[in-house]
Order: sequence, then C-alpha cells, then structure tokens
Amino acid sequence: MAKTSHIFGLVLVLTLTTATTSLGQTCMSGSTFDRSNCRWKISEELDIEMNSAHLNARRFMLEEKALFRSMGSALFQTMPEQLEKSQRAFEAYREANCEFLSQATGGGTLSSRDTSGCRNEMTRDRIEILKPYGGH
Repeated sequence: MAKTSHIFGLVLVLTLTTATTSLGQTCMSGSTFDRSNCRWKISEELDIEMNSAHLNARRFMLEEKALFRSMGSALFQTMPEQLEKSQRAFEAYREANCEFLSQATGGGTLSSRDTSGCRNEMTRDRIEILKPYGGH
C-alpha cells in the first residue's frame, strides 16, 4: 500500500509540474509576486473567455429550442437547462479538483502555482467543449 501511495504521489507531482510548466511559460520571469500575478491574470482572462463561450452556447441553444419547438420537435428542449447544470457542476468540480491537487505540494508558492495552472488547464478544456455549441 505504501509503495502504491508513493508512486501515486510521484505521478501526481510530475503531472502538476508538467501541466504548470506548459501552461505558465509566459509567466516564467520576474519575481514570485510577478509570476503569481501573471498566472492569475491569465486565469481571469480564461474565465472571461469561458463565460463568453457559455453565454454564446446558451444563446444558440435557446434559439434552437425555439426553432425546434415551432416545428413540434422535442430536440433542444432541455439543452439550455442541462448546459446550466453542467456549467455549475464544472465550476464546482474545477475548484475541488484543483484544491485537491494543490495539496500535493504542501502549500506555499508551489500550491498557488499548481492551483492556477490546474484552473487554467481545466478552463481551457471547458472552452473547447463549449465551442461546438455556439461558444465561438
């Protein structure tokens, strides 16, 4: 059991380090404060992009819902509500998942870096999921 735990911990730390490095390349210079601000600025920009993609997807689904309703079809009738439900679930999962992963570093500067890297990666993934539904 202990051997499995150590392997899991090593894989988790390597995954966090790789993800953060690939996501944070534009935030690699300056002081710790500068790098942290840079990562959080990227997080804010990605949240704005995700919110825009979400609103565009919702608008598209509402338009399709009306179109299909006018034709007597049930297609798209629950899609806007399901989108809202999935968005709320995604945001809760992202926060819980990134908080969990940040605990692997034991807190401090690495924890902040890992949390923002995790949030950024998951937010980018969500944007890609929303795009086909009118997200961009």
